[in-house]
Amino acid sequence: MNKILRLSLIVLLAMVTNVAFADVYSYTFESKVFGTAGEQTLGDVKWTLVTDAGYFGFDNQNGKGQQIGSSNAAAKSIVLSTGGISGTITSVKVNTSGASSIVATLDVTVGGKSFGNQYTLTKSAADAEFTGSASGEIKLSYTNSSKKAIYIKSIEVTYTLSGVVVTPPAITPATGSYYEAQNVTISQEDGKDIYYTTDGSDPTSSTTANKYTATFSVSETTTVKAAAKDGDKWSSVVTSTISIAKTYNSFKELQENVTTTSQPAVINFKNAIVTAVNKSGNNAYVVDEDGYGALIYADNHGFEAGDKITGKATGAFVLYTGKTEITGITSASEGLTITKGNTVPVTEVAIDELSLKEQSSVVKISGLTLDESTTEKAIYLTDGINKIQVYGSFMTLPTFEENMTYTVTGVVVWYNTTLEIAPRSEADIVSVPTAISNIKAEAINENAPIYNLSGQRVNKNAKGILIQNGKKFMNK
Repeated sequence: MNKILRLSLIVLLAMVTNVAFADVYSYTFESKVFGTAGEQTLGDVKWTLVTDAGYFGFDNQNGKGQQIGSSNAAAKSIVLSTGGISGTITSVKVNTSGASSIVATLDVTVGGKSFGNQYTLTKSAADAEFTGSASGEIKLSYTNSSKKAIYIKSIEVTYTLSGVVVTPPAITPATGSYYEAQNVTISQEDGKDIYYTTDGSDPTSSTTANKYTATFSVSETTTVKAAAKDGDKWSSVVTSTISIAKTYNSFKELQENVTTTSQPAVINFKNAIVTAVNKSGNNAYVVDEDGYGALIYADNHGFEAGDKITGKATGAFVLYTGKTEITGITSASEGLTITKGNTVPVTEVAIDELSLKEQSSVVKISGLTLDESTTEKAIYLTDGINKIQVYGSFMTLPTFEENMTYTVTGVVVWYNTTLEIAPRSEADIVSVPTAISNIKAEAINENAPIYNLSGQRVNKNAKGILIQNGKKFMNK
């Protein structure tokens, strides 16, 4: 198997029923095995890298081993599931190497039980040996407060068999996202009885477990767990989480269901018009016939302003910086029909009429002046009550001036909670000098105090040049 992961059997595994003996498995990481995440099964042992944060990779240049964590990750773990082994683990030995000034610890649990003391990782390679006695899944937890990579060079597991080895079953399809109902098949190479659950419970102890007899279908996101049984002996439990994408028939449904976690979906484009494409070319702003908007994000998506999109396509959607973002879809996606050269609708509105519904719409707002909150980095225009930020997604913005009144046409964009309008070209910004009107003479207060040129207060009968209401006059 291309030497992806060397499996050295130190002591040959004698398959004798109900006879206890010790075996040692040693694993040396020699190349990039998992990439960002994944599983590898060798013999009776399954490795699973848990992607809770950061990066999994292999140090090809220096050959230090399997990298866990990075400058972006504070914690990682490897799970070693001894699938098919009925016995007791007595020792786990880990050979590691780390970066300089690393502050990290490695802890081993078996079956959820702490297995020996935490091991403090150091700059140079060292052995961490954990001893004890426990059964179940081994988890190597890496805690790294300094956020530096650590490398697992090899792991050695010593265990004692106590009974029959039962090969775990295989579930098809494997964990993943699918865009239609899936037929689930569970197989076991030795023909043993298989029990499974679809409610997330353990089939070896659950009262809801079913004996597998035939393929069954799942039409919504389901976690299938299965185990094989030979007499009173169980295999390890295998799991497949099958995520079935839902169909969303409008952008309104997308907006109502969007979360910050990406959701696979079949998305219906109801005569959606591409209103604009940003300077970088990876954002296509779209609005459907109901007036609800979204953003298509993809490199080389192939959409142009004026494209009308109809049909259904598979992709995903997510709430990203306040916008409903569609990913995994391009103009070439199966199920879509693109009609080019359509007029992009423009709606004249007031600032306070805008909401998240109108994201990606093109609107025209009149009577705007420069707001006092404007800075060198952020331009705000106001209608006297509400304000909106002007953003250069499609063009380099001109200098906005005081004493000018603007009419701005552009794409409505939300950035977190900030409302923005993005002009598409210079023609979208029209300015005229602010009109000066309604100038009224200030009423004169005839009873205001009167002063002479020396600043002394005098009565109204005083003669000479006097001052009242801030103005000079001659009293003869």
